[in-house]
Amino acid sequence: MSKNWYIVTNTEDLTDFINYGLIFDEQGFTGSGPVVNMTKDIPKGYISCFSEGNLFDAVQKAKQVDSNLSCCFLQLDFAQIANLTTWGDKSEKNGSIAYQMHDDIKNLINKEGINCILLPAPIPFSMIKRILLENGKSKKIVQSIYEEKFSSSDGFFSGNSKHFNELLKQENRGAELFDNQQKIEHQPSDVNINYSKIFSYGGALGLLYYQTKNGIESTDIFKLFSEFLPSYRNDISSNIENKNILKIIEPYSSYLFNDLSTENDVSTIYKLLIKKVAITNSYGENCQSILNILKNLDMAENYNSKCHGLSKALEKIVERTNEKDPEAILRLIINDLYKEDVDFKNLAFLLTMFFLRDHVETMLKYYHPDFTETHYSLLAIFFGMSYGIVNIPNKVRRIDDLSTWLSYKMADYAHNIDEDNTVEYKEPSRPLLLYGDIIKTNPTKVCLVHDIYLWIDRNFKKAPVSSLIESRFPFPKKASIEEGSMNVDGLLDLRLIIKIDILENLIQEKVKEDNLFDFKEIIDAYKK
Repeated sequence: MSKNWYIVTNTEDLTDFINYGLIFDEQGFTGSGPVVNMTKDIPKGYISCFSEGNLFDAVQKAKQVDSNLSCCFLQLDFAQIANLTTWGDKSEKNGSIAYQMHDDIKNLINKEGINCILLPAPIPFSMIKRILLENGKSKKIVQSIYEEKFSSSDGFFSGNSKHFNELLKQENRGAELFDNQQKIEHQPSDVNINYSKIFSYGGALGLLYYQTKNGIESTDIFKLFSEFLPSYRNDISSNIENKNILKIIEPYSSYLFNDLSTENDVSTIYKLLIKKVAITNSYGENCQSILNILKNLDMAENYNSKCHGLSKALEKIVERTNEKDPEAILRLIINDLYKEDVDFKNLAFLLTMFFLRDHVETMLKYYHPDFTETHYSLLAIFFGMSYGIVNIPNKVRRIDDLSTWLSYKMADYAHNIDEDNTVEYKEPSRPLLLYGDIIKTNPTKVCLVHDIYLWIDRNFKKAPVSSLIESRFPFPKKASIEEGSMNVDGLLDLRLIIKIDILENLIQEKVKEDNLFDFKEIIDAYKK
């Protein structure tokens, strides 16, 4: 008989999971750590889940720390796991765990007697089938926090106190379920997890998705970054276009994947900077850390001098002694400085923006007439890496499917940088792309795009543009009109295409208005 399985936690720690978009073990908590450390009796790098009928002890453990604590259960959907071999056991009433079986997850979840399974951390939110709270009040609070960042379906939250208490009833845990011969000597070892890197990766990927509004080039950069794992690099670099995009991404490879093959002077600087600024949200402290790193680098002489010069320019921004305004400072870097070294030019550009814009949202709202799609994508990666997923604006994280997909991608990244990885999750729906999913890059049959293209034309068109839509007729095939330009009703097979270059400019005009681009309204219009 199939069992239901749950992670036992509390509303305070669940709020951290939601904010960071991932379910993690004790290593992922910042500050003083989790309110209740539900994983202290198991190896680092694992999260325990319990079968229905075996939740009481975990709740009691939490209540011993704080009797007023509001506990909750995260019901798991093991259908979302494509591959996993891990440990299952029978937990005793005294809380002790004796590791009993090392097997495929499909066998463990239905094995008689197994009432606790260790899941390698972190776990994506796509694994969560339901969240069950103690009462309606807790449900209302947690659901409100969740829906600031995720989209949820009906029934995903439960605040039924009667049902919650039913789950606390204990099943008989007779010792006869196991015998000594089933015990194994090998036990899982501690796994150290660098959550700072994981949250940096999620932050960069989330902001890159937001920048796909800028055009096809930005969309290509986002797609490539989302596939940028060491095992895929050879496939990715097989064409010239990808190689050009890789030049934008590869400075971060040393930091994200400990990839020494791509390390050079500039990537080493990125690595030092991001490693430092990713661990704090203090703008002033981060600026000072950056200045200290630039002043104290020990590299090739040409880079030492460049970095010292850059640090002096950045100090002028902090001290407000630079007579140029931000637009002029950035224009100088983009058009005149470091022409012989594009990699350092990009670094100088990013650090200057970091000092000029004190948060992710102020960066996203900034418009500069000389910025290209590449500039906006570079900013997305650097600010996302530096500030992490937790600082992506809620308006961005609420985009349909984005937060759940980012959660999956962070978990996938976390497990794929480990050569001994045994975890593979099924990928949830990727958020829709403006260019490719909604707006087709080729002329498309009118019946497929008519309504959404008219909506885009109405909502983005500005004088003197008369229309964003262009009509095309396919060239009829010789001696086969039915297959070429006419359908069975004898009507011309009209094709439509959006004037993408004009639309890209109009979207940038909206950035000037100091507002975040609203993906939700265009996605809602597309789905109607």
